Amino acid sequence: MKKLIFFILYLIPLFGIAQPTQYIEVTSSESIKIPNSDNINTVTVTNRTIELWFKADDASVGNSNYQVLYEEGGRSKGFNIFIFEGHIHSGAWSESGWYGTWFRKLIATDTWYHIALVLDDSNSPSELKWYLDGALQESRDGYDVKSHTGDIYLNSIGITVFPDTNTGTWTGGTNGEYFKAGVDQGYYNGDGFAGGIGFVRIWNSARSLTEINTNMNTVYTPDDLNGVGNLVAFLNGNYFEYVDDSGDSDYTDEGTEGNAGIVYPLTFTFDDNQANEDWADGQNWYRGDDLLNRGTSPSTADDRIIIDVDTPINITAGNYSCYDLKVLDTKKLDISTGAVFNVSNMVTVNGTLEVNSNNVLFSRLNNIGAVNLYDNLTVSGVLDNSGTFTIKSDVDGTGSLITNGTVTNSGTMTAERWIDNTDADKISPN
Repeated sequence: MKKLIFFILYLIPLFGIAQPTQYIEVTSSESIKIPNSDNINTVTVTNRTIELWFKADDASVGNSNYQVLYEEGGRSKGFNIFIFEGHIHSGAWSESGWYGTWFRKLIATDTWYHIALVLDDSNSPSELKWYLDGALQESRDGYDVKSHTGDIYLNSIGITVFPDTNTGTWTGGTNGEYFKAGVDQGYYNGDGFAGGIGFVRIWNSARSLTEINTNMNTVYTPDDLNGVGNLVAFLNGNYFEYVDDSGDSDYTDEGTEGNAGIVYPLTFTFDDNQANEDWADGQNWYRGDDLLNRGTSPSTADDRIIIDVDTPINITAGNYSCYDLKVLDTKKLDISTGAVFNVSNMVTVNGTLEVNSNNVLFSRLNNIGAVNLYDNLTVSGVLDNSGTFTIKSDVDGTGSLITNGTVTNSGTMTAERWIDNTDADKISPN
């Protein structure tokens, strides 16, 4: 009996859910404060960019709480970003007759968004504009925001200013609506925000559309403060690095353990201290960098997974999903028949990965080691191979690669066909 196997390349749509590569989860009673600084808020602000990722636990229209994600200043001048009645809002106000300008747009619950509020004095008058998911939504006249105290809060329950519809109306704009206040607006305590927040940054510059899009997930260090772009504060895990009065780098207290104290995605490592080879056994995994932090196995699509065990690990029948997957050098992971495995961001293979299931979906794959396909692997984005990538075949069937992304190869990519009981003949997929 002869069985002829062919290398197959399918085309599929490119899917991907935008989200931050690092974030914290907060409840409505938690906040992180940046103290007043002569380099951030206790000075007249002529150019400013405030940007962050967020995902609300409840962004329903019926939720009338003022969920304040970001608040700077107080009654007479400042900036804020908040959710109210199903809309994301952002705005600024100051003395000398600028009672405030705000923007808003409907959003959905449990959905990641990136927002940027920009004050730009490159024109006269200045512009106040906002971006959602990297697209400019609206631009209106803006003005300098005079020196203001009251600290700066992430997830604020303190006093800030909200647009009062008893004194004005929302007007349809290019994308969403805007509110230009003609009199003093009301000031109230915020209700706090519940959900995910990531990559919060404050710049003393008006970031461009390209800069916002390019750096949404850029990881900054204290060495970047006061550098190119005038970065003056950023959320580093669960605390802020910022520029203090003297122009030096300083940092705030960490968030509260249990919520704002935990940085997501969580990283789980399966290592050589494992009690057995059971994926679901929490004793086989340690969390973060703490080898003693055991007892919990990865369980959500936001988790990062690292395989660091000499004994090959087999993933058997069941549903598995994670954000990142990494197989370390000399280590091996086998996704067995019946397993459904979905990685939404990146798979990095330094060791060996074998696919024996036809329900495996990766967003992106970077292979430096060895990948062997005995069944179907779908890669919806970029596949970068600098190792050995083999589409295998044996008596039980053939592997196939399904992709609509870019495939780059600086290593070896081969396909095999199986004939009778002889060794597979190897061909190169050109």
